[in-house]
Amino acid sequence: MADQRLTWLTRRPTAWSAVVPLVALGAGVLFALSAATARGTDLRSSGGDLPGLIREQTRQNSALASRVASLRAEVDRLSAQQAPGDLRVTQLTREGDQLALAAGTQAVSGPTVQFTLTDARNEPRPVQDALPIWVGGSGERRTLRIAARYADGWNVPFISPEIFAHKKGVLAERCAEIGRDPGEIRCAVNVGLAIDEDALQRQFGGLAEATRPGVLTGSGQQIVDGIGRYVEAGADQINLAMRAPFEIEGLETLATAIGDLS
Repeated sequence: MADQRLTWLTRRPTAWSAVVPLVALGAGVLFALSAATARGTDLRSSGGDLPGLIREQTRQNSALASRVASLRAEVDRLSAQQAPGDLRVTQLTREGDQLALAAGTQAVSGPTVQFTLTDARNEPRPVQDALPIWVGGSGERRTLRIAARYADGWNVPFISPEIFAHKKGVLAERCAEIGRDPGEIRCAVNVGLAIDEDALQRQFGGLAEATRPGVLTGSGQQIVDGIGRYVEAGADQINLAMRAPFEIEGLETLATAIGDLS
């Protein structure tokens, strides 16, 4: 045995004995690169789980769409407070535009997957010949300009009749800037309903003070009078925005008061 070990140490190296270590070293390098690239994930194709991929992409798109909506709401809020060209507003607008493409909320052009349909039907069919475009918000510098240019309807929540009248006046000014008749836009307001202070606090909690100007309160006649003030302010449509816990007593009070009018 000792002679065999001595022969192995003293015999002349062959080409094969030099290649084997190199092959082993190359394999080790490949394993290391594969581990670094994978970072613990499976590099094999997952195309066999197409429904799972679709569900995951749908979830990601939904999350991105929520982020886009949040950013645009923040832009609207800042637009009402800051001067045009404000850096923060510009940054949020840019970020929202970038996310909108990934979220599927922005129109794109270019080749895509094509389908061939046979005897396909659009069921159920839309009620309207053309779906109306509604714009919601009260930002005077941007939101109302967007509404003036594109909207068939404009909606704003939880503001007083006086503020509603002011915002509608601004909308008319924005329409005048582009030569549009403001009468083409249906103006709506969302209002809350709380017959007393306790009901207001139960529904809105920490938001009670902020929403109070746009909440109908009091007796049946007082609620009807509140609706009348919105009509006088120019509301074409008044939406009753209920929040849990739903106040059935308030609805019954309102229904009785409206019934007495007839």
